[in-house]
Formats: sequence, C-alpha cells, structure tokens
Amino acid sequence: ISATLNDRSEFLVYPNPSSNHIYVILVDAFTSANLEIMDATGKVVMKQKLPARKSLVDISVLQSGIYFYLIKEDSKILHNGKLLKD
Repeated sequence: ISATLNDRSEFLVYPNPSSNHIYVILVDAFTSANLEIMDATGKVVMKQKLPARKSLVDISVLQSGIYFYLIKEDSKILHNGKLLKD
C-alpha cells in the first residue's frame, strides 16, 4: 500500500453536488470498503458496502443539504469528505 493512502486524490466521489446517485472509486489497493454518510449533526444517515472498485450509490432518499462521508475498511478511516445533495 502506498504511503499516500490517505491522500484525497486516491479516492474519487462524484458527481458532487448530486441529486440521485454518486460513484465511489476506490484505490487499486482496496477491492471493497464501507461508505458512511452523516448529516450536519454527525448522525449516520446511510451506510453502504462498496463491493467493487467502482460503486454506484443511490442517495435519492437523502434530503437536500450538506453531508459528510467516510470511506472505511473495518474501523480504519481511509478517506473523508463533504457531499452536497441537491
């Protein structure tokens, strides 16, 4: 695993902002991970397993607003960021 594992360029979450779906691209070193999406209060509002290097995530059930996400492997945080839901 490269030393730049936590570098934001190693993971891709797009489109952002989005209204219905996002794609999550994992680095080559990971073939699966978990996505957690939290609202502004820190409450987890969605959890989804990312079973492939490129995964499609349906976010249409979320209210419009600002969310934060974590990409995790077990309890280790690999990447985090902000997601804008239209």
